[in-house]
Amino acid sequence: MAAERTILRRIMNRLVIIASLTLLALPLACRPQPNRTWKGIYQEQGKNAILDLQGVKLIFEDVLSDKPFSGSKMDGKFGDVQVSGDGTSSVWMALRLGERKGDQNLVFKGEYARGTEMINFAGWDFALTDNGEKLTFGHQSFDLSGGKKTIAISKTGEPRLL
Repeated sequence: MAAERTILRRIMNRLVIIASLTLLALPLACRPQPNRTWKGIYQEQGKNAILDLQGVKLIFEDVLSDKPFSGSKMDGKFGDVQVSGDGTSSVWMALRLGERKGDQNLVFKGEYARGTEMINFAGWDFALTDNGEKLTFGHQSFDLSGGKKTIAISKTGEPRLL
């Protein structure tokens, strides 16, 4: 009887160890991810519009007009952009809103779902994926891991790492 209990105890201990190792071996993607957001900051420098999204700085070259602007501009923080986690989120913000006909408007739109933040800004669409470690702009992808990157987007939509 004592021998059977010892054997049963050893089997139970091994099952606990196997179950623990199995849980540890589950891929990270199968586990719930905490929501992670980046602060968004908008700035203007000359004819360039700049989005600083905490993990990446995007410089949209020559998108601002030379014409005098009368209206309101958002200069500084404009909201949080979700880059990982469960659920969905959206951000819509007029970063530059003109008062007169012909004034240039710039709107930031961000939609997060299933691990991807889709962004539209200044007429361009791009995506943040892989927990904010990958930026896809057109047919090009940029690795954002290992520190903050700066990417310039030309007037024709060609991105390049600076």
